[in-house]
Amino acid sequence: MASLISVQCADIARGRLLGSKLASWYVPDDLFDEESICYCFGVGEDISFECELIEEYQCKVFSFDPTPRAIQHVEDLIAKTRVDEPMAASNDEEAALSSDTRNNHVYRISKDRLHLLQHSNIGVWDTNETMKFFFPQVDEKVSCSLTNIQNTENYFEAECLTLKSIMQRLGHEELALIKMDIEGAEFSVIDSLISDNIRPRVLGLEYHFSDDEPFEKEKEKLVKSIESIIDFGMTPIYQRFFDIVFVRNDYFERKS
Repeated sequence: MASLISVQCADIARGRLLGSKLASWYVPDDLFDEESICYCFGVGEDISFECELIEEYQCKVFSFDPTPRAIQHVEDLIAKTRVDEPMAASNDEEAALSSDTRNNHVYRISKDRLHLLQHSNIGVWDTNETMKFFFPQVDEKVSCSLTNIQNTENYFEAECLTLKSIMQRLGHEELALIKMDIEGAEFSVIDSLISDNIRPRVLGLEYHFSDDEPFEKEKEKLVKSIESIIDFGMTPIYQRFFDIVFVRNDYFERKS
C-alpha cells in the first residue's frame, strides 16, 4: 500500500515541519498568528504538532479525540506542564529526561500558553450521533476507528458531531487549519466538509485503509477523495506516504 499513489505537490516559499518525527505535519510558515483557530482531530498519545503550533504561532488549538488513552495523555501533559515537569509523547519518561527534544518527542509548550490548548472528548463524523469506536487489534496501539478498519469486536461509544456542528457549538466561523488522523473516517468527513462549504486555509489528512478491501478499490477511493479536495479549491503542497497537506488556493493568489 505504500506505493498506492504519488501526489503532485506545489512548491511554497516558506514551509516547515512541526511535531515529533512520528507525528509531524508540514505547514506554511506565514499563515498563522494569535488569531488563528486550528482544529486537530485524532491526537492519540502524541500531541506534539498541536503544542508546536501554539509555541511557534500562539494559535488557538482545539484537539478532539474521545479515545480514553488520548484523553488521559492530554490530561497528564497539562498537569505536568503546570509544574514544569517534562513529558514525552507516548509517555516515554526516559526520553523526557533527554535534552534532545526533537529526536525524543519531548513536548514543547510553556505553562503560560496552556490555555491555548483545549481538548474535547468528541469525535468528528458526517452526522450528529453517538457512535462506536473500535479498538485496534494490538493492545499497545492507541488509535480507535469509527469505520472499524481493523475488523475488531471491542469498542466504546462516544458523541460525534459534524464539523459544521462543532464550529457552531464553539462559535467559530472560519478555521486556519484542520488536521485529521481519524482512522478511516476521513473519507466521509471530507465529503461532509465539502458539502457544508468549510474551507480552511490548511488541511492536513492522514488517509487510512481497510486491510480487507482490494487494492484497486482503495486506490480509486483515495484518488476520488484527493480530486474532490482539489476541485473544492485546495492545492496539495506536501505528501509523506498517506499524509497529505493542502492549502487553500488563495494562498498562492496572495503571493503573486
